[in-house]
Amino acid sequence: GFAGGVILASGFILLTLALGKNISLKIFSQRAAAVFESLGALIFLATALLGYAGGFFFLNLLPKGVPGKLMSAGIIPVCNIGIGIKVGAALFAVFAALVILRIKPGKEE
Repeated sequence: GFAGGVILASGFILLTLALGKNISLKIFSQRAAAVFESLGALIFLATALLGYAGGFFFLNLLPKGVPGKLMSAGIIPVCNIGIGIKVGAALFAVFAALVILRIKPGKEE
């Protein structure tokens, strides 16, 4: 999840470096980054709290499947998707804030 989020954020960061902040912020604005960061946290938290329905925090409620099959990991992919969304949005939001608040040389106070 974390590595995937870093890869997602690096795509938008490279877009910003290549084409400029105006184009990248039209595609993925700071407001959208804040929404996706909150969405990722809510996905992860909801997955954790749904385990309480079975009696334990982070209890696996999804079917476990058969080893070697793609969709047999229970709640692990759901948690990783939530983490990836949160990390990607947070890293891009930090980078976008640094780009927007950039101090130009010779303009220091």
